[in-house]
Amino acid sequence: MNNYLPINDNLIEKLVLKYLMFNANMYYNNAFARLNKNSFYSINNQLIYEEIKEQFEANGYTTRENLYMTLISSSVNKKELNDIMAGTNEDIMQDSDFELKCVMLKELEIRRNVSKAMMESLPKLQRTDIDVFETIESLNSAVESNEVTDSNEIGFAEDYINETLIHIKDRMDNPEIEEYIESGLRMLDRNINGWSMNGELIVVGGRTGMGKTMFCLNLNCHAVSKGFKSLFASVEMDRRELTYRMFANLGDLESYKINTPKFLTKDEYSNLVDNVKPMLDSNNAILDKGGVSLEDIKREARKLHRTTGLDIIFVDYIQKLKVKNPDYKRATTVEKIGYITGELKSLSQELKVPIIAAAQLNRDSAKEGAKPQLHDLKGSGDIEQDANKVILLHRPAYY
Repeated sequence: MNNYLPINDNLIEKLVLKYLMFNANMYYNNAFARLNKNSFYSINNQLIYEEIKEQFEANGYTTRENLYMTLISSSVNKKELNDIMAGTNEDIMQDSDFELKCVMLKELEIRRNVSKAMMESLPKLQRTDIDVFETIESLNSAVESNEVTDSNEIGFAEDYINETLIHIKDRMDNPEIEEYIESGLRMLDRNINGWSMNGELIVVGGRTGMGKTMFCLNLNCHAVSKGFKSLFASVEMDRRELTYRMFANLGDLESYKINTPKFLTKDEYSNLVDNVKPMLDSNNAILDKGGVSLEDIKREARKLHRTTGLDIIFVDYIQKLKVKNPDYKRATTVEKIGYITGELKSLSQELKVPIIAAAQLNRDSAKEGAKPQLHDLKGSGDIEQDANKVILLHRPAYY
């Protein structure tokens, strides 16, 4: 018995196209919301599907005659086209398995995509200059991105309006349901509504000395104190230095007293211990590996998300992150930063967690102590383009 399935089925592809040729209006929702050009293995069938879809979306309907006249004069194989056009509408209507055939085509597409991802991963696994864990994570992502879901990309007014009203009512009746993580800063939360737990990229920009790291640590401490699970990835500081800074915040102490404990009083130490205790039971992970890379963050974030759970990620900071992707070894700084912010945005959407990333501002922006602007973000316009929210730190007293 042969247990190996083919990665394409030209007969099913032709049957689906025949359905659409004869009555695209009836099968529109099932086909165009579920399938795409790559669901068809044959290039000839891809061309036919694209033409059906294009005509339907342009006019709101298609006719077999218009389709035939357009396709017969194109590069489509004439014999294959005539085979699909053969038969009558009555023949089609007798077969009620159209949706099943769409599912079968989608499953075959997934088999092809996963097989391709596996073949591309094999040579990478044999190279010592490519991180093996990043290759595995890329393969996992390729597999996960091909999971079949019943949800359609197209939403109609009656559906999404009713769904949203039910969602709002549910949140009214169940206020304990959390969709945003509060920053802990009342004025800030009032203006930006906290951090979305559906995934978003928030950039905290500041010039040197503005306190970007401390600001992010404060946000991290507040999130953890509310029971959220975090990952703090630091490029420049190790976990001891980061912990010292967190202790200064939690104990409401001057930094020098933490760095030089002989200046601490017994009462201050006792108060610090009491304030730190809740952190012992928290899931606050710190990634402080020397030369933290974008790939390290993605790997650890996915691992935490699968195991202990993960609610929020902090990155300190964008311009210092390394990139292991060999395609970007010779890239310019602008290209690298654009790649980093794009990947962080994708990661936030993939895991559905907010990512708060610190970013340096251009030195020239510090002239005369002027308030920072979006265009002052150092290295790439992609930062402001990829970010859902941008917070710019400014301390007039510093100047």
